[in-house]
Amino acid sequence: MAERTRSRSVEEVVESAKEKRAVVQKEKRLLLPTGSTLLNLAFSDQYDGGIAPGTMINLVGDSSSGKTFCAFTMFAEVARHSKFKHYRLIYDESEAAFFMDVNRLFGLKEGRVETDIRSSTIEEFYKNTLTALHSGEPCLYCLDSFDGISSDAEQERAEKIEGGKEVSGGYKVEKAKWASEIFRKIVDDLEQTESALVIISQTRDNIGATFGEKKTRSGGNALRFYSAHEVWLSVIGHERAKEREIGANVRFKVKKNKL
Repeated sequence: MAERTRSRSVEEVVESAKEKRAVVQKEKRLLLPTGSTLLNLAFSDQYDGGIAPGTMINLVGDSSSGKTFCAFTMFAEVARHSKFKHYRLIYDESEAAFFMDVNRLFGLKEGRVETDIRSSTIEEFYKNTLTALHSGEPCLYCLDSFDGISSDAEQERAEKIEGGKEVSGGYKVEKAKWASEIFRKIVDDLEQTESALVIISQTRDNIGATFGEKKTRSGGNALRFYSAHEVWLSVIGHERAKEREIGANVRFKVKKNKL
């Protein structure tokens, strides 16, 4: 008579489940949280993190679509995570249009987010970024926004016009050329230091486009090429309490995802 296979005890089943869970946890990558479970899942299939250290993220959106709010939510989530307590949080605001009380709104300690950096040109942004990446500590660096910075050549041209001098040459091409050069170097340094860079971009109407996308963004193709994630934000509705607008419904569309 064949010996009957003994059923596994409850203890054996529990132990097996623990071992499988340990393997899964070991295989999971340590990712920076975005502050949104759905966005984490869209980026990485992990509920607790979505941004891989060593990558660049491009947030593109209309005005008042929550790009800056999204970036500061990332800051807040990283700040409260014990495994990222050694990360520097740097907010480079080129637009000079952000006046929210960051510490109160996001529960951050005074000075946790460094807000004293303000790049006015793409050359200055390049210098500030490299300085942060070579500081010896990993960082989450946010430029708000790419549209808010010019180039040294543009500023020199503006000074000539202001002085009544004639200028020649193309306009608004220097920044796109610089972007292709600097992002190649920045992405390499991001990987070596396990840092992350968030670039915020404003949408622009794609004038004359009969087919395809109705919206575009400045900076040429470098932003798309070097970004691990490209996310487009658009307002699809508003939340109101009586006559007062208290929020917005925003659609996040992940157009590129290398993770």
